[in-house]
Amino acid sequence: MKQLVLGIGLLTAINVSAQESPGKSEDYFPQQLSAKDLLYTCASSALTSRGRERRRYCSGFISGVEEALRLLAQQSTSAEIEKPCLTKGMTARQYTDIYAKYAHQKSIDLDRPAALVVIEALQAAFPCEN
Repeated sequence: MKQLVLGIGLLTAINVSAQESPGKSEDYFPQQLSAKDLLYTCASSALTSRGRERRRYCSGFISGVEEALRLLAQQSTSAEIEKPCLTKGMTARQYTDIYAKYAHQKSIDLDRPAALVVIEALQAAFPCEN
């Protein structure tokens, strides 16, 4: 569990450093993103530069959570968290599509932190065979 917290902390640190660097367009790096906001960001239009920037942020956010889960799975023998059995060779866009499909379900509470919902989406998409 400590590794998961460290992974999410690492994502936050990346976000903070990204906020401090000046950009051409409006910076979009909240400290704690809700699942609803992440879904909105993932669905941004690819036709505008701001939309493309937000889509890259979305893919990077989800890839960061996925990477933290991989690290957690390698480093931890604890059963505190159900770790997904992630498939090698997946792209950030594929993970983004998995999240978007999962988050669009009516029963999903999108007011929770985005990282938790991303983990749930990956757990649902890549269950481990026991």
